[in-house]
Amino acid sequence: SGEQIYTTMVMGLPTFVPTTLLCFVGFFLNIWDKWSLRLSMGILLFANIFFLGISFIPGALVIMVTTVSGAPATLEVGPFYPFYGLYYTIGFIMSALFLIQAYRSTSHLLRRRQILFVLLGIITSFSLAVFVSIALIYFFGNSSWGWLGPDFTLFLVGGSLYAMYQYQFLDMRLNFSHIFKKTLAFFSSCLVFLI
Repeated sequence: SGEQIYTTMVMGLPTFVPTTLLCFVGFFLNIWDKWSLRLSMGILLFANIFFLGISFIPGALVIMVTTVSGAPATLEVGPFYPFYGLYYTIGFIMSALFLIQAYRSTSHLLRRRQILFVLLGIITSFSLAVFVSIALIYFFGNSSWGWLGPDFTLFLVGGSLYAMYQYQFLDMRLNFSHIFKKTLAFFSSCLVFLI
């Protein structure tokens, strides 16, 4: 049905955002050897696959989508919606904590500024997106501003672009074999879970 397609597109596909952000932080900080990042990544990956699967079950995340001509769609949320919001919150907080830890442990001024602008972008985009996409919908039943949530990632992109331009952010050699192995492991684990 139309509601199910809407739920899968709007709720299911963005489940990759917190997992991808934590991957980005791991590559940026080059801390894949830390067990805490591996554990965090495993938890987020499991939740990612879980909520992607839940988005295909009618009534789990969204019970009803009401559309009126000329007005934005309104959502009646399902029983898993609060946990969906919690997943997003935990994912962004994990990413921010790794960045804060790296910011506090480095004394290199250029590196600290790079981390600071990426961190400011994450905090700004996360706070605004959670407010309009999760808090307004769940606590106040107002989904008219929900479409703005993904647009707030512009703050993350803006912070990262400023760090790239001003402070030579990501001006490093990437280990492509390492990236390929991690990507292959991610998709293999997704495939095993889906089968």
